[in-house]
Amino acid sequence: MKQLTRIFVACILASCSKSHTSTIVVHSSRISVIHDITDSMACIPAADPILALYGFENDKDQEAHFRLVLISDKKLNPVEEINIEDGTTTEKKNENEETDYRDGLVGSFYDEVRNSVSDFHKHYVPIAPLKHSECFATIASELELLAGTKATQRTLIIFSDLQENTDVFSCYTPLGQKLLKDKPENVAKLLLQRHPLPDNLIGVTVYFVYNPMNMDQDIMFGEMVAIYKQLLHGRGTRIVIQATNKNYEP
Repeated sequence: MKQLTRIFVACILASCSKSHTSTIVVHSSRISVIHDITDSMACIPAADPILALYGFENDKDQEAHFRLVLISDKKLNPVEEINIEDGTTTEKKNENEETDYRDGLVGSFYDEVRNSVSDFHKHYVPIAPLKHSECFATIASELELLAGTKATQRTLIIFSDLQENTDVFSCYTPLGQKLLKDKPENVAKLLLQRHPLPDNLIGVTVYFVYNPMNMDQDIMFGEMVAIYKQLLHGRGTRIVIQATNKNYEP
């Protein structure tokens, strides 16, 4: 009887252990920031409000990815990526069993992101405004990357006036301006010719951050962001439009 009791208890403990293991869910956050360097912008990325979106104070063991991309006159642009593995994975590398090991890794992640946001674009900022601007292709490419990940939180923050200027479509030509006012749906089709968008963007949040310096810039940005809303809402994207880099509604 005692032997049966021991076997029964052992089975219960094994069952509990398996149940506990199967319920462990690793939270993963992926944030991409796009910085337009084709023109001077009144509002550019600031690191701490972006870092606040990760919520490490609530879950320091999460896996986190940060990616900084530049908009220029080219489709292929410099990219900086910074990652931190989840707490379970990094703890296996804690050979000296340091009690503050994870806190140190999170602190290093913060420092690297701050340095990237502060310095990365400075290496590539042109002396004068660029004659062309590949806004849509850069944004669509980054959305494609986010759509292909399984991150719990997927966020794209865009610092740009969205003024497209390519051989497919230009906001600055008389024809481009006429299309924006009279047939914005045609502009959407032209942009998709430049780079397709994923059909499913459910779970992705996109922040458009731009602070216009005058009424003309405000109108031009409004025309373009309306087209992005048309393209993204139907694919399930959550969209936030703001003129400040101080905070982001989660």
